[in-house]
Amino acid sequence: MPSLDVRLPVKRSDSDGYGMIGNYRELVAQKLKILILTNPGERVMDPDFGVGVKKFLFEQMSNQTYLIIQSTIMEQAKIYMPGITIDSIVINQDKINENRINMSINFTIKAFGSDETLEFTI
Repeated sequence: MPSLDVRLPVKRSDSDGYGMIGNYRELVAQKLKILILTNPGERVMDPDFGVGVKKFLFEQMSNQTYLIIQSTIMEQAKIYMPGITIDSIVINQDKINENRINMSINFTIKAFGSDETLEFTI
């Protein structure tokens, strides 16, 4: 089976040795999630890469904080993922655990014209 990249987190797979990504939609979603979770300065030789969304976990959650997160994601995606267009970002605080953020990002992969959604909790 042709593969494009290793699926993160890395896990053993009987068929491929490690879990692999086999389609571009999944690959783009993983790359976007990596961009959001990486702290600026964490990537070797590219100190500007990353949103560093985890630094906002213990901030006072307000509309201002959400706007800062959204604008940072948009700026980083324009620089590091020019092949996508972010259509909307919905961020809200988890109702059960206030120190968690739920994110839903709708984006379009320009090459395919396909609308995709990335959802995760930090």
